[in-house]
Amino acid sequence: MYNTSLVPNEYQTDPKLPYPVYDSISKLKAIIDSGIADFYYQGEDEVAPMQVEIQNYPSPKIRFAEGVDVVDADGILYFFIAPMVVFVIMIGEMANEKDKKLR
Repeated sequence: MYNTSLVPNEYQTDPKLPYPVYDSISKLKAIIDSGIADFYYQGEDEVAPMQVEIQNYPSPKIRFAEGVDVVDADGILYFFIAPMVVFVIMIGEMANEKDKKLR
C-alpha cells in the first residue's frame, strides 16, 4: 500500500483553481521544440531563438453547484429508495417462508 495522503489529488483540490504549471516539463518541451526547429532549419544560417511564455488558459465559471437544491431535483428518488429496499427484503423473506412452508 502506498501512502497517498501527502500527494495532492485532483479530486481534493478546488475546481476553480487553474491547472498547475510544471516548470521542468515546460523547459523540456521548449528544448524539444527548439531541437525540432534546429533540425528542420539545418541549411539556413540564422534561426530565430524560441521565446516561451506560459500562461493559464481561461476557465469558465463553474455553474454546476450554484443554486442547486438536491432534494428539489432528485429528492423523491432518495425518499423512494429506502422503502423499496425494505419492500424487496420483505418479499424475499416471504418467499423464503413460503418455500420452507412456515406460513
